[in-house]
Amino acid sequence: MGDVRPNSIKVLGQVIRVNYCQLPDCQGEYDPCEQLIKVDDTLCPNLQRLVIWHELTHVIEDLFSIELSETDVCAISTGFVQIMLENKELVDWSFGSVVK
Repeated sequence: MGDVRPNSIKVLGQVIRVNYCQLPDCQGEYDPCEQLIKVDDTLCPNLQRLVIWHELTHVIEDLFSIELSETDVCAISTGFVQIMLENKELVDWSFGSVVK
């Protein structure tokens, strides 16, 4: 896994900034008005990755104007992270030859 944390992530043509900071009440949050994901920087790197995917699920929810429960968001984001972690060949096949 990469060691460089992303400071921005493109989602459907939108640039979502990522800010790593201390969050006293949560592990992460997404602000659609600011197009900003905040991640608690006191979390271990693996948990930060999971939080980013959780918040990206909220980004998709917002961009497609759909309503998911927090349980749905947790299940979808955790499920996709586990699929990617456990299926390197799938990740390589899906994203390994993407033209930049």
